[in-house]
Amino acid sequence: MGGKKKTAKPTEYHVIYTTEPDEQWEVHYKDQRMGYKAWDKRVAISAAKALAKNDRPSKVVIHDRTGPVQAEIPYDAK
Repeated sequence: MGGKKKTAKPTEYHVIYTTEPDEQWEVHYKDQRMGYKAWDKRVAISAAKALAKNDRPSKVVIHDRTGPVQAEIPYDAK
């Protein structure tokens, strides 16, 4: 029988700006801090990309300083 292949929901890694406890960019997963903190947004994005590439299907969700989503980078299943 030809049924639809069930696809897994992508894991989301969010790059978020925070002021608690310090002003920094962080990578979050399931609303939890991943423990990765960076002063530069590009460094946090790079870390999120590395996590996402090793956890396919996944995506990196990049937020701007005030919170709204700025961009998404998908990593499809291998």
